[in-house]
Amino acid sequence: MMLHNAGIRMPKKILMIDDETEYTSITKIYLEDAGDYEVHVVNRGSEGYPVAQKIHPDIILLDISMPDISGYDVAKQLQADPELSSTPIIFFTGFYQETEESAALMQGRPYLTKPTSGENLLAFIEKHLPPS
Repeated sequence: MMLHNAGIRMPKKILMIDDETEYTSITKIYLEDAGDYEVHVVNRGSEGYPVAQKIHPDIILLDISMPDISGYDVAKQLQADPELSSTPIIFFTGFYQETEESAALMQGRPYLTKPTSGENLLAFIEKHLPPS
């Protein structure tokens, strides 16, 4: 007998790596209430890569400026891992830099400035999630 998951939709896993605990708590609740998401949060950059290895998220929301390790360094760790290198990363930043050639890319990755609305974040996640 063969079992399969026909018709059963697994929630998309989001890993949020951000040192702002209040922001991550509110955002986690919003995302889980708004869609079929399982949101994992780590509040230290150094915990981001090990947790990503463990849970294999569908998408990663990554703060750039954190006290222990920068989001850029976490992204390099993720990119170097063959099992995680294709996982979409959305950078979050309080710093805004606009360039003509790319209105929404930072180091070749999509980014959002904080604060952003929940609706904007949700639309951005949906846009960058890999198809099921």
